[in-house]
Amino acid sequence: MTTTMETKLFNLNVAGTNISIDGLDSELHDRLSTIFLGFPAGPEPRRLISLQLDFFDAPEVFRLSEFSLPGLPTILVDTKGLWASVDIDHGLGVVQYCRSAMADFEFNFGLFLAKLISICLTAEGGILFHSSGLIRDDWSCMFLAPSDGGKTTISRLLEDSIKLNDDRLAVKPVGDAYELHNTPLWDLSGLVACNAPLKRIYFLEKSDRCAITEIGPAEALRRYLASMYGDMFWQILGGHLKMSVEDIAMGKYRPRNTEYTYQMFGILSDIFRTIPSATIQFSLDDRLAKERIHEDIRNLSN
Repeated sequence: MTTTMETKLFNLNVAGTNISIDGLDSELHDRLSTIFLGFPAGPEPRRLISLQLDFFDAPEVFRLSEFSLPGLPTILVDTKGLWASVDIDHGLGVVQYCRSAMADFEFNFGLFLAKLISICLTAEGGILFHSSGLIRDDWSCMFLAPSDGGKTTISRLLEDSIKLNDDRLAVKPVGDAYELHNTPLWDLSGLVACNAPLKRIYFLEKSDRCAITEIGPAEALRRYLASMYGDMFWQILGGHLKMSVEDIAMGKYRPRNTEYTYQMFGILSDIFRTIPSATIQFSLDDRLAKERIHEDIRNLSN
Protein backbone atom coordinates (compact mmCIF):
# COMPACT_ATOMS: atom_id res chain seq x y z
CA MET A 1 0.00 0.00 0.00
CA THR A 2 1.44 3.35 -1.06
CA THR A 3 1.03 6.30 1.28
CA THR A 4 0.97 9.87 0.06
CA MET A 5 2.96 12.39 2.06
CA GLU A 6 0.89 15.31 3.28
CA THR A 7 2.04 18.61 1.85
CA LYS A 8 1.47 22.15 3.03
CA LEU A 9 0.89 25.57 1.51
CA PHE A 10 2.96 28.61 2.49
CA ASN A 11 2.20 32.25 1.65
CA LEU A 12 4.33 35.39 1.82
CA ASN A 13 4.31 38.92 0.44
CA VAL A 14 7.36 40.82 -0.82
CA ALA A 15 6.91 44.44 -1.95
CA GLY A 16 3.28 43.95 -2.95
CA THR A 17 3.62 40.53 -4.61
CA ASN A 18 1.84 37.64 -2.89
CA ILE A 19 3.62 34.34 -3.47
CA SER A 20 2.05 31.01 -2.48
CA ILE A 21 4.11 27.82 -2.48
CA ASP A 22 2.37 24.43 -2.43
CA GLY A 23 3.88 20.96 -2.14
CA LEU A 24 6.03 21.67 0.94
CA ASP A 25 6.70 18.95 3.48
CA SER A 26 6.46 19.86 7.16
CA GLU A 27 10.20 20.54 7.52
CA LEU A 28 10.41 22.95 4.59
CA HIS A 29 7.15 24.63 5.60
CA ASP A 30 8.54 25.27 9.07
CA ARG A 31 11.85 26.55 7.69
CA LEU A 32 10.14 29.02 5.37
CA SER A 33 7.72 30.07 8.10
CA THR A 34 10.67 30.96 10.32
CA ILE A 35 12.52 32.90 7.62
CA PHE A 36 9.55 34.88 6.31
CA LEU A 37 7.61 35.28 9.56
CA GLY A 38 7.56 39.08 9.20
CA PHE A 39 6.29 39.02 5.59
CA PRO A 40 2.80 37.49 5.68
CA ALA A 41 0.61 37.47 2.58
CA GLY A 42 -1.37 40.69 2.17
CA PRO A 43 -5.13 40.90 1.58
CA GLU A 44 -4.85 43.06 -1.56
CA PRO A 45 -1.63 42.25 -3.43
CA ARG A 46 -0.81 43.95 -6.70
CA ARG A 47 0.27 40.60 -8.06
CA LEU A 48 -0.44 36.99 -7.05
CA ILE A 49 1.84 34.11 -8.03
CA SER A 50 1.13 30.46 -7.17
CA LEU A 51 4.08 28.05 -7.21
CA GLN A 52 4.09 24.24 -7.04
CA LEU A 53 7.20 22.73 -5.44
CA ASP A 54 8.42 19.34 -6.72
CA PHE A 55 11.59 17.42 -5.90
CA PHE A 56 13.96 15.57 -8.18
CA ASP A 57 16.78 13.19 -7.27
CA ALA A 58 19.19 13.81 -10.14
CA PRO A 59 22.67 15.17 -9.32
CA GLU A 60 22.89 18.91 -8.76
CA VAL A 61 23.57 20.83 -11.93
CA PHE A 62 24.10 24.43 -12.92
CA ARG A 63 21.75 25.67 -15.60
CA LEU A 64 21.69 29.12 -17.15
CA SER A 65 19.01 31.58 -16.15
CA GLU A 66 16.96 32.98 -18.99
CA PHE A 67 14.40 35.73 -18.91
CA SER A 68 11.91 36.46 -21.64
CA LEU A 69 11.61 39.78 -23.37
CA PRO A 70 8.95 42.16 -22.00
CA GLY A 71 5.53 41.10 -23.22
CA LEU A 72 6.34 37.38 -23.09
CA PRO A 73 5.07 35.67 -19.95
CA THR A 74 7.47 32.85 -19.14
CA ILE A 75 10.50 33.27 -16.86
CA LEU A 76 12.98 30.44 -16.40
CA VAL A 77 15.28 30.49 -13.38
CA ASP A 78 18.07 28.06 -12.58
CA THR A 79 20.40 28.05 -9.61
CA LYS A 80 22.41 25.23 -8.10
CA GLY A 81 19.92 22.45 -7.39
CA LEU A 82 16.86 24.56 -8.21
CA TRP A 83 14.94 25.01 -11.45
CA ALA A 84 11.81 27.11 -11.85
CA SER A 85 9.45 28.21 -14.59
CA VAL A 86 6.99 31.01 -13.84
CA ASP A 87 4.26 32.38 -16.08
CA ILE A 88 4.08 35.94 -14.77
CA ASP A 89 1.02 36.92 -16.84
CA HIS A 90 -1.10 34.10 -15.40
CA GLY A 91 0.56 33.96 -11.98
CA LEU A 92 1.46 30.26 -12.10
CA GLY A 93 4.78 28.47 -11.77
CA VAL A 94 6.65 25.28 -10.95
CA VAL A 95 9.75 25.03 -8.76
CA GLN A 96 11.80 21.82 -8.85
CA TYR A 97 14.47 21.19 -6.24
CA CYS A 98 17.21 18.59 -5.92
CA ARG A 99 16.92 16.68 -2.65
CA SER A 100 20.70 16.47 -2.30
CA ALA A 101 20.82 20.29 -2.10
CA MET A 102 18.40 20.58 0.82
CA ALA A 103 21.08 21.99 3.13
CA ASP A 104 21.31 25.06 0.89
CA PHE A 105 17.60 25.44 0.27
CA GLU A 106 17.24 28.82 1.96
CA PHE A 107 20.11 30.34 -0.02
CA ASN A 108 19.04 28.91 -3.39
CA PHE A 109 15.40 29.82 -2.81
CA GLY A 110 16.54 33.34 -1.92
CA LEU A 111 18.35 33.60 -5.27
CA PHE A 112 15.24 32.47 -7.09
CA LEU A 113 12.99 34.79 -5.09
CA ALA A 114 15.24 37.80 -5.77
CA LYS A 115 15.08 37.19 -9.52
CA LEU A 116 11.32 36.67 -9.44
CA ILE A 117 10.72 39.82 -7.38
CA SER A 118 13.05 41.79 -9.68
CA ILE A 119 10.92 40.89 -12.70
CA CYS A 120 7.67 41.70 -10.87
CA LEU A 121 9.04 45.05 -9.69
CA THR A 122 10.26 46.04 -13.14
CA ALA A 123 6.79 45.38 -14.58
CA GLU A 124 5.51 48.01 -12.11
CA GLY A 125 8.30 50.53 -12.72
CA GLY A 126 10.30 49.49 -9.65
CA ILE A 127 13.63 47.82 -8.98
CA LEU A 128 15.45 45.71 -6.38
CA PHE A 129 18.55 47.47 -5.03
CA HIS A 130 21.66 46.02 -3.39
CA SER A 131 21.43 48.44 -0.46
CA SER A 132 20.60 49.08 3.15
CA GLY A 133 18.15 51.62 4.46
CA LEU A 134 16.15 53.03 7.33
CA ILE A 135 12.75 54.50 8.09
CA ARG A 136 12.48 57.59 10.27
CA ASP A 137 9.13 59.19 11.12
CA ASP A 138 7.10 58.85 7.90
CA TRP A 139 9.92 58.73 5.32
CA SER A 140 12.92 56.60 4.39
CA CYS A 141 16.45 56.83 2.97
CA MET A 142 18.65 54.27 1.23
CA PHE A 143 22.41 53.59 1.34
CA LEU A 144 24.15 52.23 -1.76
CA ALA A 145 27.59 50.60 -1.75
CA PRO A 146 29.23 47.41 -3.01
CA SER A 147 29.74 44.47 -0.65
CA ASP A 148 31.76 45.50 2.43
CA GLY A 149 31.23 49.13 1.45
CA GLY A 150 29.80 50.23 4.81
CA LYS A 151 26.02 49.77 4.40
CA THR A 152 25.63 47.83 7.64
CA THR A 153 28.04 50.14 9.51
CA ILE A 154 26.15 53.29 8.54
CA SER A 155 22.81 51.73 9.50
CA ARG A 156 24.15 50.85 12.95
CA LEU A 157 25.20 54.47 13.56
CA LEU A 158 21.56 55.57 13.42
CA GLU A 159 20.08 53.85 16.46
CA ASP A 160 16.92 55.96 16.61
CA SER A 161 15.57 54.79 13.23
CA ILE A 162 13.87 51.65 11.96
CA LYS A 163 16.62 49.63 10.26
CA LEU A 164 15.78 47.76 7.09
CA ASN A 165 17.43 44.87 5.28
CA ASP A 166 21.16 45.56 4.78
CA ASP A 167 21.38 43.64 1.49
CA ARG A 168 18.25 43.98 -0.70
CA LEU A 169 15.54 46.66 -0.71
CA ALA A 170 12.75 47.31 -3.21
CA VAL A 171 11.90 50.73 -4.65
CA LYS A 172 8.45 51.15 -6.21
CA PRO A 173 6.66 54.14 -7.76
CA VAL A 174 3.65 55.70 -6.02
CA GLY A 175 2.21 58.49 -8.15
CA ASP A 176 5.04 60.92 -8.86
CA ALA A 177 7.14 59.66 -5.94
CA TYR A 178 8.79 56.40 -4.83
CA GLU A 179 8.48 54.17 -1.77
CA LEU A 180 11.20 52.05 -0.16
CA HIS A 181 10.06 48.52 0.79
CA ASN A 182 11.78 46.16 3.17
CA THR A 183 12.49 42.60 1.95
CA PRO A 184 13.51 39.35 3.66
CA LEU A 185 16.11 38.44 1.02
CA TRP A 186 19.28 36.94 2.58
CA ASP A 187 18.92 38.90 5.80
CA LEU A 188 17.44 36.43 8.29
CA SER A 189 17.58 38.66 11.38
CA GLY A 190 13.86 38.86 12.12
CA LEU A 191 12.92 41.59 9.65
CA VAL A 192 9.32 42.65 9.09
CA ALA A 193 7.48 44.08 6.12
CA CYS A 194 7.33 47.88 6.13
CA ASN A 195 7.60 50.73 3.67
CA ALA A 196 7.76 54.53 3.56
CA PRO A 197 8.25 57.30 0.99
CA LEU A 198 11.86 57.42 -0.21
CA LYS A 199 13.34 60.86 0.45
CA ARG A 200 17.10 60.47 -0.04
CA ILE A 201 19.66 58.14 -1.68
CA TYR A 202 23.19 58.04 -0.28
CA PHE A 203 26.28 56.64 -2.00
CA LEU A 204 28.83 55.47 0.57
CA GLU A 205 32.57 56.05 0.23
CA LYS A 206 35.12 54.92 2.81
CA SER A 207 37.58 57.76 3.36
CA ASP A 208 39.89 59.39 5.90
CA ARG A 209 37.56 62.39 6.02
CA CYS A 210 33.87 62.92 6.66
CA ALA A 211 31.66 64.84 4.25
CA ILE A 212 28.22 64.76 2.67
CA THR A 213 28.06 66.12 -0.89
CA GLU A 214 24.98 66.60 -3.06
CA ILE A 215 25.18 65.05 -6.53
CA GLY A 216 22.88 65.38 -9.53
CA PRO A 217 20.82 62.65 -11.29
CA ALA A 218 23.41 62.01 -14.01
CA GLU A 219 26.25 61.55 -11.52
CA ALA A 220 24.04 59.35 -9.32
CA LEU A 221 23.20 57.10 -12.27
CA ARG A 222 26.85 56.96 -13.34
CA ARG A 223 27.98 55.96 -9.85
CA TYR A 224 25.32 53.30 -9.61
CA LEU A 225 26.06 51.74 -12.99
CA ALA A 226 29.80 51.75 -12.23
CA SER A 227 29.37 49.66 -9.09
CA MET A 228 25.99 47.96 -9.41
CA TYR A 229 25.70 44.45 -8.08
CA GLY A 230 26.72 42.57 -11.20
CA ASP A 231 25.48 39.02 -10.76
CA MET A 232 21.78 39.88 -10.32
CA PHE A 233 21.76 42.16 -13.34
CA TRP A 234 23.66 39.60 -15.39
CA GLN A 235 21.11 36.92 -14.57
CA ILE A 236 18.26 39.22 -15.57
CA LEU A 237 19.72 41.17 -18.46
CA GLY A 238 22.20 38.71 -19.99
CA GLY A 239 25.85 39.23 -20.81
CA HIS A 240 28.67 39.65 -18.30
CA LEU A 241 31.90 41.66 -18.39
CA LYS A 242 33.77 38.98 -16.45
CA MET A 243 32.71 36.08 -18.69
CA SER A 244 35.76 34.00 -19.64
CA VAL A 245 36.61 32.63 -23.07
CA GLU A 246 35.98 29.12 -21.71
CA ASP A 247 32.50 30.13 -20.54
CA ILE A 248 31.66 31.50 -23.98
CA ALA A 249 33.02 28.36 -25.67
CA MET A 250 30.85 26.18 -23.40
CA GLY A 251 27.75 28.14 -24.32
CA LYS A 252 27.33 29.88 -20.97
CA TYR A 253 27.29 33.32 -22.53
CA ARG A 254 23.93 34.85 -23.42
CA PRO A 255 23.51 37.98 -25.54
CA ARG A 256 22.34 41.09 -23.76
CA ASN A 257 18.56 41.39 -23.48
CA THR A 258 18.56 44.86 -25.01
CA GLU A 259 14.87 45.67 -24.61
CA TYR A 260 14.79 44.68 -20.96
CA THR A 261 18.06 46.54 -20.35
CA TYR A 262 16.56 49.77 -21.70
CA GLN A 263 13.49 49.27 -19.54
CA MET A 264 15.47 48.77 -16.34
CA PHE A 265 17.87 51.63 -17.03
CA GLY A 266 14.89 53.87 -17.76
CA ILE A 267 13.52 53.05 -14.31
CA LEU A 268 16.89 53.79 -12.69
CA SER A 269 17.11 57.13 -14.52
CA ASP A 270 13.67 58.17 -13.32
CA ILE A 271 14.43 57.18 -9.72
CA PHE A 272 17.61 59.29 -9.67
CA ARG A 273 15.81 62.22 -11.31
CA THR A 274 13.04 62.05 -8.71
CA ILE A 275 14.94 61.30 -5.49
CA PRO A 276 17.79 63.63 -4.35
CA SER A 277 21.15 61.88 -4.02
CA ALA A 278 24.33 62.57 -2.08
CA THR A 279 27.68 60.95 -1.34
CA ILE A 280 28.80 60.18 2.20
CA GLN A 281 32.53 60.01 2.80
CA PHE A 282 33.29 58.47 6.16
CA SER A 283 35.87 56.61 8.22
CA LEU A 284 34.82 53.50 10.09
CA ASP A 285 36.53 54.94 13.18
CA ASP A 286 35.18 58.47 12.80
CA ARG A 287 32.15 59.22 14.99
CA LEU A 288 31.82 62.51 13.12
CA ALA A 289 30.06 60.54 10.37
CA LYS A 290 27.19 59.86 12.76
CA GLU A 291 26.84 63.57 13.58
CA ARG A 292 26.93 64.62 9.93
CA ILE A 293 24.35 62.03 8.88
CA HIS A 294 22.08 62.95 11.78
CA GLU A 295 22.35 66.60 10.76
CA ASP A 296 21.50 65.78 7.14
CA ILE A 297 18.56 63.63 8.21
CA ARG A 298 17.27 66.39 10.51
CA ASN A 299 17.36 68.75 7.52
CA LEU A 300 15.31 66.23 5.54
CA SER A 301 12.74 66.13 8.33
CA ASN A 302 12.24 69.91 8.26
